[in-house]
Amino acid sequence: RAISNFIVPYNLYARHDIDKSYYYRVIKGYYFVVMGTEAVLEGTAAYISPEQLAWLDGTLAEATTGGKPVFLINHQPFLGSHGTTHEAEGMGEQNDAVYAIVSKYKNVFYFSGHIHRNLAANSYERTAEGVNLISVPSLGKSDIPGCGVQVEVYPERVELRGRNFSKNQWIDDFSIQVPLDWQ
Repeated sequence: RAISNFIVPYNLYARHDIDKSYYYRVIKGYYFVVMGTEAVLEGTAAYISPEQLAWLDGTLAEATTGGKPVFLINHQPFLGSHGTTHEAEGMGEQNDAVYAIVSKYKNVFYFSGHIHRNLAANSYERTAEGVNLISVPSLGKSDIPGCGVQVEVYPERVELRGRNFSKNQWIDDFSIQVPLDWQ
């Protein structure tokens, strides 16, 4: 599998013209930053190049200047988050380098999947450095297919609400309000 197997269908579906597995979009003034592996490795780890690390740092610096929350998306979670204990559950070799960059900035919401767990108490974590980590379930591989997280942004907070999109119902057990840091 080559990275182009992702890029070509993405460009056709989204009507965009990306040439790398990482990119960002600004929607209504909010940055949505997508990271992506740049090599297919054995197992499930990501490879984040020095070029992508520099791009991530610059993009987050730009995105956080106005104090608005930034939504960062990567398939793999940070190792040790959401109950992950094994290398195969985490990002891979660049885990610490990515975290060092992300943790420099305020109001970052890092969404990951990969571990295919249902929404639960450990689906949301706030690190000591203030990074908001959200593990979203697989639409088809969790115990309750069709579940995910709806994000609502307000001037002083971000709300994360569990939603069963297949049944058009809220998941009452998963509703989190995260105050924004304005320092």
